[in-house]
Amino acid sequence: RWKALQCQGSSGVLSDTGSMTEGKPNPDLEKSLREARLALKTGMSAYENDNFKLAEPLLIKSLDGFEATGSTEDPDFFQCLVSLADTYYHLRRYYEAKGYYERLSVGRLKNADSSDAQVVVALLKLAATHEKLQEVEDALTTFELTLALAEKTIPKGHALFNVIFDSFEILIERHVVDPTERSERSEALRQKREQFAYTDSQSGLYQALQKNTEGMTAAERLLAQPAEDIRKNLSAWTHTEISSWASEVRVQRARNTLHG
Repeated sequence: RWKALQCQGSSGVLSDTGSMTEGKPNPDLEKSLREARLALKTGMSAYENDNFKLAEPLLIKSLDGFEATGSTEDPDFFQCLVSLADTYYHLRRYYEAKGYYERLSVGRLKNADSSDAQVVVALLKLAATHEKLQEVEDALTTFELTLALAEKTIPKGHALFNVIFDSFEILIERHVVDPTERSERSEALRQKREQFAYTDSQSGLYQALQKNTEGMTAAERLLAQPAEDIRKNLSAWTHTEISSWASEVRVQRARNTLHG
């Protein structure tokens, strides 16, 4: 698992909730945190109703509140980063989205409480934003990093592998112009598919999770779903045409296999 070293707090410094100093409650900080969480809740409600222009200032206010109180390890802080980045992605303000996805990716890597799947999803979102900005080399590099991290940290049957493979393959088909490079990259990806038993792009199942979802967090329930459902639920970074593109890629691959 790729983790940055965590710096430990000392007495007299804000705790991870930002509400305690030298063991004593700080009413002003507690009030600021309540306001930050309320702004996040309202901003997420606006986001979920596709009211992105209203969501933006609310989420910025929330993010400012978490940062002002030193609560940058709080799970709600990461949720705020996710929602704000996704909001900019929906608004097609990709440069701003990229900045927040970069912060999210680094923050997830450093945070000991982030699951490996959360780190992978953050990197996938960053790769998708690079593609939108026509930063093809950066997108390819981020996909390579994502796949390498997933190989080291996620069970082989995890549904995210199918998302990575399909998305990476579509990126190569769309943007790698040189025929030799495209062929080499496609072949390397095909070999990875075989290694992970995804030769037919079939949706994987997260075998590491029990089938009984009782007691799971919302994130765990999401990640336990088949890849197609994950794409649907992560629509902020998924291209709307990914299903049709994936189908075309699979048909072409099948034809190549038949004629090979």
